Amino acid sequence: RKAAKLPTSTTPPCCAGKTNLIFKGDFEEGPTGFTTDYQNGGQAAPSHLWVDSNAATINSGWTGVPYTGKQFLIVDGSTKENTLLWKQTVKVDPGECYCFSGAIATLFEVSPAKLEFIFESNDGSESFIVNAPANPDSWETFEFEWTAGPESTSVDICIFDRNLASLGNDFGLDNLWMCRKSVCSPRIVSENIRFLRLDVNDG
Repeated sequence: RKAAKLPTSTTPPCCAGKTNLIFKGDFEEGPTGFTTDYQNGGQAAPSHLWVDSNAATINSGWTGVPYTGKQFLIVDGSTKENTLLWKQTVKVDPGECYCFSGAIATLFEVSPAKLEFIFESNDGSESFIVNAPANPDSWETFEFEWTAGPESTSVDICIFDRNLASLGNDFGLDNLWMCRKSVCSPRIVSENIRFLRLDVNDG
């Protein structure tokens, strides 16, 4: 199958000319730089992840190659609720606006993944939902903006797969970016993003 056309730049538009605050978000050095409850490697099974150049090497029924670079994160979604897929802590400045972006792909046409990105800081939590594409062998980019509260000097970014189906629910992630912006724009940024605000502290 002919591979999808890849972008000419690894830097997302919202972070053009900016430094990426996500450590090893391109997965070029393997499954490193993040915390996970998933098992690394092994045969294809729920709650497993791999970093590879072709999803078909893990499961011949999967279709997927990197969005950029030579490798990407390949995931067989968990069937257990609240299984942490990816977590990283990023230093931030209080009151500043940040853009977070990435690319997501579906590897098998049944039951696409539904990811929740949770930003947890001293000022509370905010959650963003990202839906994987309906069809395999294509990437969709996403981006959203988050503002650090007055008490926030760091933020824990956590990714969970909220689709608990055992059949399908196979996806890829690549090119995770976060950068500081001068001003945050209106909340609606991408069609496949839904914003929630959770557990905000009083005051």
